[in-house]
Formats: sequence, C-alpha cells, structure tokens
Amino acid sequence: MNTISSWLRAENPDLEFVFSNSTEAGIVFGNEETFPARATALLFRRFQKLPGKGLTFLPSELIAKNGDTLKSVVLQYADHWKLPSEFKTWVEAKNIFLNTLVDRIVTGVGDNFGVMTEPFHLWVIEGSVSIPFNKAGLNVLFVKDLAPYRDRKVRILNGAHTTLVPVAYLKGFRTVRESVEDPEVGNYLYKAIHEEIIPTLDLPKKNSRLSLTM
Repeated sequence: MNTISSWLRAENPDLEFVFSNSTEAGIVFGNEETFPARATALLFRRFQKLPGKGLTFLPSELIAKNGDTLKSVVLQYADHWKLPSEFKTWVEAKNIFLNTLVDRIVTGVGDNFGVMTEPFHLWVIEGSVSIPFNKAGLNVLFVKDLAPYRDRKVRILNGAHTTLVPVAYLKGFRTVRESVEDPEVGNYLYKAIHEEIIPTLDLPKKNSRLSLTM
C-alpha cells in the first residue's frame, strides 16, 4: 500500500479524478489491501502534501450508493488507523464521492484479449464533473437523483431475466438470445416488460422504452 508510486500519485497536483471498479465485493472494510484502504492511504498522503487539492471519486462498483459507501468506509479506516480528526474533516470538505450507475454487459470470449460487449451502454452520475464525456461519444447522464435509473436497471434487466428463465428453461433454451428470438417466449417477455414492469417505473416513457422489437 505504501509504495513510492502510490505516494507519487498522491502528490501529483494534476490528479483530479479517481475511477474504480473493484467489483461488487470491493468497497468493504477489511484488511489493508482493500480498495477503500488504499484510497484512504492515498487521501492521507494527499492531505499531508496537497491539502488544497482534494479528489473526485467516481466508483463504478454495482452497489447502491457506491460513492456514499466508499466515503463511509474511508472514514471507517481513518478511525481504525487513528488518523487525525483534521483529516476526516478534510475528506468531508475537500473531496467528492459521486454515486454512479454503470449499465453495460462485457463478457470474455475464451481468451485473454478479445471481449464482447452489448451495443447499449449507459453511465449515470449523481452530480456533475468537468469531463467532456459527450465529446468521446459516451452515453453519460448527470442527474440529481440516481434512484429512478437504478430502479429501471434492476426492474427491467434483472426483472426480465428472472421472468424469462423458468419459461425459457422449460422450453429447452439455454441462452437469452435463443429465448427472445423464439416467437412465443419473446412475445411473453416483451409483454411482461411493457405491461408489468415499465408501468411501475417513475421515469418518462422515452427513458424506459426498449429499443428491441419482437
């Protein structure tokens, strides 16, 4: 954790943003090798050397309120390591921990180089940052409240998979693609999403509509 390269990163005045994807199990309090532990060490060095320049954290771990959770665990490490109270005040005042939601499936194809991704991608950020994501052609939304977008993802994506599995499995299908391409199963899923799931969402219809047609 306390490597020279880590200290150099912490002391770099050009460093503004920290992105993370330590998986759903990554933002936890544990040993000194967890991501929040490393983030705490990075921040403490920053506090010592560049107290006027806090950092903005954009975690992409798929847990609710990932930014708030990361900050909470960082402060937990600060207490555990008995770091000065001034450091905790600085973490709260000078650093930003944004809640985000990433929605894209990326899967390996059997080797260490190639990957496959779905065409759709979305990154929802609760707040704002001075990074021109739109100029890179990225589908990024800055919102005041992330909750409706998380509900959409969990209900449409996870709900659709839960709805699909028993029906498709009983018909002998083992992949989503062959299931949705089947006229009977595909139509069943389409109706379930549009008639049962989408009406429960507190979002404009244009933000809930599927791009897929059956």
